[in-house]
Amino acid sequence: MKSTLVLVFCFLWVSVFSEKNQKPIGSNEPKVVLIKTCNDGLFNTGDILAPEVLTQYTISGTVKHAVTLTPFVGVTMTCSNGTSDITDNLGQYSLLVDKSDTVTMTPSYNGVTFSPESKSYIKVTQNYLTEDYVEVPIEMITINGTITDGISDLRVQNHTIDFGNGLSATTNSQGQYTVSVLPNASYTLTPTSSDYNFVPISRSYPDLTTDIFDQDYNGIPVSSLVLPAEWAYNANTGVIPDNISVFVSANPNICGTPIQSGDLIGVFYVGSDGLQHCGGVGEWTGIYNTSIIAVGDDPDTPVKDGFAYNEILNFRIYSNSLTSHEYPAYPPLLYGQPPKWAPLGGLIVTSLPAYKSHNISIPLGWSGISSYILPRTGTVACTTVMAPILSKLVILQNLTKTYWPSQNTNTIGNWNPLSGYKIKVTEAVTLPIIGCDYSPKTLSLVTGWNLIPVLSDCNVLLESLFAANLNKITLVKEVSGSNIYWPAVNIKTLLVLQPGKAYLMKVTANFSVTFPACTSFKDEETANTVFINNTPWNDPVMTPSNHSIALPTGIMDKLLVGDVIGVFTQDGFCAGLVQVNDISENVLLQVFGDDPTTPEKDGCLENENLNFKLFRAQLKQEFEIALDFDASFPSSDGHFATDGLSVASKIVFNPTFIHETGNSSISFYPNPSNGLVEFVAGDSNRKFNITIFDLTGQKTCETCFSAKTQINLSTAPKGIYIVKIESNNIVRIEKLVIQ
Repeated sequence: MKSTLVLVFCFLWVSVFSEKNQKPIGSNEPKVVLIKTCNDGLFNTGDILAPEVLTQYTISGTVKHAVTLTPFVGVTMTCSNGTSDITDNLGQYSLLVDKSDTVTMTPSYNGVTFSPESKSYIKVTQNYLTEDYVEVPIEMITINGTITDGISDLRVQNHTIDFGNGLSATTNSQGQYTVSVLPNASYTLTPTSSDYNFVPISRSYPDLTTDIFDQDYNGIPVSSLVLPAEWAYNANTGVIPDNISVFVSANPNICGTPIQSGDLIGVFYVGSDGLQHCGGVGEWTGIYNTSIIAVGDDPDTPVKDGFAYNEILNFRIYSNSLTSHEYPAYPPLLYGQPPKWAPLGGLIVTSLPAYKSHNISIPLGWSGISSYILPRTGTVACTTVMAPILSKLVILQNLTKTYWPSQNTNTIGNWNPLSGYKIKVTEAVTLPIIGCDYSPKTLSLVTGWNLIPVLSDCNVLLESLFAANLNKITLVKEVSGSNIYWPAVNIKTLLVLQPGKAYLMKVTANFSVTFPACTSFKDEETANTVFINNTPWNDPVMTPSNHSIALPTGIMDKLLVGDVIGVFTQDGFCAGLVQVNDISENVLLQVFGDDPTTPEKDGCLENENLNFKLFRAQLKQEFEIALDFDASFPSSDGHFATDGLSVASKIVFNPTFIHETGNSSISFYPNPSNGLVEFVAGDSNRKFNITIFDLTGQKTCETCFSAKTQINLSTAPKGIYIVKIESNNIVRIEKLVIQ
């Protein structure tokens, strides 16, 4: 009976305790662990354990954007106990706080205001799991402006533009756009569109605090710019460009002819290769101002791809409508200087004349040059015209005057389009002459020798040009070459006069000729003869001092097709040669004189004996020959004469005949010399006569000696002298350089 009562008591007590302390699931009350035991039928209070109490509690929740109530990622939730958390991609955060602590929770994000601004928790004794915050709507910063078509000058309507950084806007009917951004932040707007390139490329706004107005852009329609291949360029180098405007009133023109709608205006920079490259293009309409985006060089690329700061803007016009050619153009100077590039420089062009550019190709050595262009500045010194090639220029001459830079000599003065010029350069070069066609294109010739230009921008047939005066022409020949027009002996290897070249012409009476207008930029099909040297002899050095020898068909009975006749100096240097290709046609043998600008002897000297050889290609044999000359022509004595004209009357083969040159008979040294020159004869019993001339033919000194002698020229001007050595029937001519 006793045991039964105890068991009933234990059951009732435990049941009452459990009912009184039972709490809903999820309660914040402390946990209680009960152990029900009865030992020996007695209630033991030690069998009931104390509740397990938590020491930290959780404060968590979600932060959302205003209006959209989407998760606000990246908000920093700071607790006053020194802990913090950042909202995740669901906008959620979670922090632990100690039991009974009093804390304040505060959200923050780049100046954004939240509701509530913070929450406080006093003597925390439970978890707070839905402590949410919402962004308070703030007044956004707006950036607005107008988009204008850079070609038509009309507003770009209803066009969506991507400004980068997730920002875009659509223009209204007035071409206006608005972009909204957060305050107290920095932005760079870079407008892009598949239909337009924009000027400027971008605009930057640091730490925005107020609305920004009038941020306008010009849109250049991409589809309107059809560029020639050589005008292709990178339209966006990532550098703020220069925006150039060519006003309609600037009246761009090419030598006075207005350009047409669809023609292009470009600006060019100097690239890493030293050549000019396109850096921006605009299309001319004739109705609206033309906008050009001039790109800057990207410093992060190895190759220069745009303008450097303060670099000259080189303008060009490309004529799509008329010629499909480009022309250099020149805007007005700014403070005496050509316009230069600067980011957002905003150059306004009020005048833009363009000119033709005659690019004269000048080969290595001697040649003849001229131009049909009058330089754009009008009367200009030859030194200015030659400036682009000055480092390669040796000498420039007309018939009577000389510009010789290394000798500090210039008697030519101004460049004359009505004159041809002889020129020598140290390497092949291109000489640009910029201006407009010389007018009138009438050339006046005088009796005797003339050095004529070609006043045409395309090839001209010689006989067509001079048709009315052919009976007055003795000769037309290249300044330095073998082609000639010599009607008296029916040798006509020069048939075409080429732009940029000059020709020596001898006439019997004064007359004038007018070059016809050129209707095409193409050359005439007829070409002048070019000879290729296949002999063992050296190539002659072609100089403007030459002597023309005609070989008539009547003396060619012993010649074979392919034979080559050469003329040689007393030193054995080939000074001219010609190949016989047709024994039924007269042949020209052009003999070249010595080059006065070189210290070595590289051609015949005035009055030097002419020695001839024949090379028979079929047998690969060489023969000594002699020529007799027709006495009715000016030069018939067998000696070299500048601009001499000779006609051979007979060819004599003499394989045993060898000229004595005297090379081993006498020597002189040093050469070059400071003025004291020693002459030594190989044969002390032979007498020698020495005469020394300057290049003008003036005698400097003369002496007669045997064995050896010394001549003192230390007081003579420095330069090149001609030494003539005579003994019995030997005549030797050499060069002497006095330094």
